[in-house]
Amino acid sequence: MPPFQPRITPSDATPLSEFQRGVKDCIPLLLGVIPLALVLGATAAQKDFSLLEFPLLTGLNFAGGSEFAVLEAWTDSPHLLTLIFITFLINSRYILLGASLVPYLRHHPNRKVFPALFFMVDESWALSLTDAQLRLA
Repeated sequence: MPPFQPRITPSDATPLSEFQRGVKDCIPLLLGVIPLALVLGATAAQKDFSLLEFPLLTGLNFAGGSEFAVLEAWTDSPHLLTLIFITFLINSRYILLGASLVPYLRHHPNRKVFPALFFMVDESWALSLTDAQLRLA
């Protein structure tokens, strides 16, 4: 069976079975995140981030690419507007990624769609788009 091919038809799906399927599909992605997290942590350590500052950076800036860019642009007295602009510029791609999912999310209520889009990352977008296209094929 090819990866990401639906194993459950939408009529047979339950919330628990869909959650389990999502966890199974995400395991290979998690293996790729670990090395990136280690590199990000090492870069933050080189910039002398404290044990409080680094979780704040990753918690307030939830996107790997912009986290690396902010760390590279970080100075002893950081220019916050510049860092905010860098983050916005790099993360503006999520506007297009989210827009590409609109045809597949229209039938869901906004109370479910908006949180999902808020926490969307490149990997979850790719899995979601592939899954939606396979289900409609």
